[in-house]
Amino acid sequence: MKDSILSTLEATKIASKIVWVTSDSVSNILWALKDASLQNNLCFAHMLNTIVQHALQSSEALAAVRKVKDLVKAVHESSKAANELWQIQTELEKPNVALIQEVEMRWNSTYDMLARVQDHKDDIRQLMLGTKSEGLTSVEPIFPRDWKWIEFAVDVLKPVLDATKKVSGEKYITGSIVLPEATSLLAFYKQTLNETGLAKEEKDFIAALHAKMIEEFCDIEDMRVLTIPALLEPQFKKFGFGSSEKLQAAMRRLKTRNGRSPSPKPAHGVKAHFKRNFQ
Repeated sequence: MKDSILSTLEATKIASKIVWVTSDSVSNILWALKDASLQNNLCFAHMLNTIVQHALQSSEALAAVRKVKDLVKAVHESSKAANELWQIQTELEKPNVALIQEVEMRWNSTYDMLARVQDHKDDIRQLMLGTKSEGLTSVEPIFPRDWKWIEFAVDVLKPVLDATKKVSGEKYITGSIVLPEATSLLAFYKQTLNETGLAKEEKDFIAALHAKMIEEFCDIEDMRVLTIPALLEPQFKKFGFGSSEKLQAAMRRLKTRNGRSPSPKPAHGVKAHFKRNFQ
């Protein structure tokens, strides 16, 4: 793997221009980059995937998502069920659309699956009540509490979806977006946790989401490869820093940056700093 990476960099004549490598957390990739003496940080979109998948392990979320996955799979595997859904959509004067299947490695596919089911709730309820398809008769019913959770999840995870799309752009530089997006997400879910009227399972889900964000983002303000682009971006500049101390340190690095020098390791207590500011 290391030899393949280095030979590709040499063949494309960019080996001398690499400052940082963005990767996922697969162990063989991380070891290969380390062996090649290439500094790396984890992909922000991959971080968001890890965060949401962690929060979705709550019992209420697991039950609802499993039921939706089973339903979608059954419809995709049964042409009769798919035709019944198509006919119902036509009778209700709704667009004829297929249900979306989840792709395990992409959390936003889970979101798209839930959002599509939520948008076509009436179609699906009618399908499940009146279907004669053998594939669907064995699917566990989606109860009102499940529909309530699906609606909640589609609403509360929308900011994470928006952030995922922003940092996954292919036609613009995304490095300067990461820090402001991370800070915005932390602030949003901290505020959401303090809202009244949330059911216990809803608050627990948001708390799990927020706590995992603090864990994943705790050293993000110390990463030169992210802080300097954010400072140089006219629309962000100082926005995105959780403390004036971290901002001043980033500004000093910007003024004295020396090409390929590594970012300083996170100072002791960085996670405590994040907890103070975002819990």
